[in-house]
Amino acid sequence: MDKFGDAPARWPGARGTDDNGLTPEDAKRIILRKRGKSFSIWSKWVRVAAVGLMVCTQTHYSIDRLGHLNRVEIQHSYDATNKSPLQQQRVAVTTILSTAGGGSYPVPTDWDNSNNAVECIAGGGAGGLARSGSNTASATGGGGGAYSRKNNVSLSPGGTAAYNVGSGGGGTSLSSNGTVTGANGGDTWFNGSSLASASCSAEGGKGGSGRTSSGTQAAASGGLAANGIGDTKYNGGNGGAATCATNGKSGSGGGGAAGPNGAGVASADAVNESVGNGGAGDNGSGGSGGAGANGTATAGGNGTEYGSAGSGGGGGGLRAAGAIGGNGGLYGGGGGGGGTGSGTVTSGSGARGVIVVSYTPIPAPTVTSCSPSKGTIAGGTSVTISGTGFTGATGVTFGGSAATSISVVNSTTITCIAPAHSIGAVNVAVTGPGGTGTLSSGFTYYAGVKLRAFVFG
Repeated sequence: MDKFGDAPARWPGARGTDDNGLTPEDAKRIILRKRGKSFSIWSKWVRVAAVGLMVCTQTHYSIDRLGHLNRVEIQHSYDATNKSPLQQQRVAVTTILSTAGGGSYPVPTDWDNSNNAVECIAGGGAGGLARSGSNTASATGGGGGAYSRKNNVSLSPGGTAAYNVGSGGGGTSLSSNGTVTGANGGDTWFNGSSLASASCSAEGGKGGSGRTSSGTQAAASGGLAANGIGDTKYNGGNGGAATCATNGKSGSGGGGAAGPNGAGVASADAVNESVGNGGAGDNGSGGSGGAGANGTATAGGNGTEYGSAGSGGGGGGLRAAGAIGGNGGLYGGGGGGGGTGSGTVTSGSGARGVIVVSYTPIPAPTVTSCSPSKGTIAGGTSVTISGTGFTGATGVTFGGSAATSISVVNSTTITCIAPAHSIGAVNVAVTGPGGTGTLSSGFTYYAGVKLRAFVFG
C-alpha cells in the first residue's frame, strides 16, 4: 500500500468519477500499472473544533483475488495535544462487480445487515441491422438496461452471495442482403439465482431489429423496472424507432441505461435518410447519448460509475455503403443500429451491466469497565463487562486467556467467568464482527488469602 495522491490528474476528463476523480476502470488501470499493488489517496488533516483532535480520510483501492475492485474509506484520528495516534476505523466500503457473468461475493465479517445497499444495472441490448440491394433499409438501436436498488440486504457475515452481471448484447456485421435482430442485454442480479429470484435484480434491454421495406420498425424496449427486484427501480431507455420510404435509409440510436435518478432516456427516432442520437442515461444526469452519423456513429458516454448512474446509448448509423452503429456506454447503455443499401453494415454493441455493493462496517467493540475489576489468580470470578458494540461478540480474553461462560446480554453488556492468570493488571478484550476492543489494565489479579484452622485446648 502507498500514497498516490496525484492519481486523479493522470486520467483527465474521465466521466463517472468518485470523490477522488477516479472511475473503476481508472483504478484498475493504476493497479495493473503498479503490478497488482493496491494504492491509497489521503485527504488533508483537519482539526476538529478546539479539542486538539485531527482527522483525515484514507481511500484505499485494491483488487481482490476474485477480481473485484474494492474501495475502502478509513478515518484516522490523531491527538495533536499529546502527539499520539488514537485510532483508525473503516467507515465505508464499496465493491464494484463489473465483469460480465456469474460469480460469488464473499460477505465481509463486519457486514451490517441494517446499513448497506446493493445497486444493479443490467446490460444494454445490441443494435439491429438491415442491408438491402434496393437501398431500402432501416435498423433500430438496442434498449438500455434497467436499474434497481435494494437497501439493507440480509446476508450471513463470512458467507457468500451468488451474483450475475448482465453482459451487453454483442454487435455484429452483415455483408449480404437481409436483417439481423440484435442480442438482448443480460439480466443483472445479486444474492440469488435469476432475475425473479434474488435480493436485488434488474432486467436487460432488448436488442434492436431491422427491415428492408418501407415503413416503421418498432423501437426496442429498455429493461423494465417491473420485472426487477428492489426498493427503487427504473426502466432502461428504449431504442429509437426507424422509419424509411422506398429507397430510403435510417438508423436509430440505443437507449440510455437507468440509474438512481430515474429512467434511461429513449433514443430519438430516425426518419427517412436520418439517424437518431443515443439516449442519455439516468434521467439525463448520467452518461450522454452518442451522436448518430451518416457513416460511423459515436459511442454513448459512460455513466457516473461509483454512483451507479446509467450510461448513454450509442448513436445510430446509416450510409449508402457501410453504416456503423455506436456502442453503448458503460454501464448498461444500448447499442445503435445501422441501415445501409450496400457494403457491410455493423451494429453497435450494448454495454455490460454492473453491481455496486456498499456498506458501513460494524464498528469494533469498545470496553469501558469491568465489575468487579479484581479477582484471584485461580480464576472463577463472575465479571460484568460494560461497553458498546457487543452484539455478535465471539470472544472475551483477560490478559490473552479466554474467559468462559460468556453471555452477551445486550449491545452494551457481557457477563463471563474470568480465567486463571498470574498476578497483576491485565487487558480485557472483546472481539466482535467489527474487530477487537480493549480496556487497558481493566482487571487485576491478586493472590488471594489462604485460611488455616487452628484447634485450641
